[in-house]
Amino acid sequence: TFAKPAKAPGGEWFGSRTVVAVRCAAGTAAVKENRYYSDAKFTKVASEKIVGVPGYAAPVPGSVPAIAFKHLCPS
Repeated sequence: TFAKPAKAPGGEWFGSRTVVAVRCAAGTAAVKENRYYSDAKFTKVASEKIVGVPGYAAPVPGSVPAIAFKHLCPS
């Protein structure tokens, strides 16, 4: 959930959900799906992207894949 709705073409986005795959041993992650929602209850999809072939790479610091990697992979 966003702290305040983000202005986007066609309206406001209230939050997003991202599906990430991680390879802890390789130190890489890939985004598989990304959805933005136009209501606070996350019932109306405003934008959706599903990646056909995810590209694994070292996560960019501060990104969603980096946060997922930090929480899912032991140090």
